[in-house]
Amino acid sequence: DIAVTYASSNQLAIFFGNDYGAMRDQLALPTGSAARPIAVAVDDFNHDQYSDLAIVNYGTGTVQIRLGN
Repeated sequence: DIAVTYASSNQLAIFFGNDYGAMRDQLALPTGSAARPIAVAVDDFNHDQYSDLAIVNYGTGTVQIRLGN
């Protein structure tokens, strides 16, 4: 899987792999008006054994945490 930030459209996109080296579905997540996301990190921030995302927003000077399930 690959996570990509789109600062111009204030979105984070996740492209899911298909186990054969190609990408299949895309999930677009809005980051908020004027957020301008510039970086993303993946870790298990709340220690529940699911991958979570930390999104760094240049436009608002914030970090968003999106918890996985």
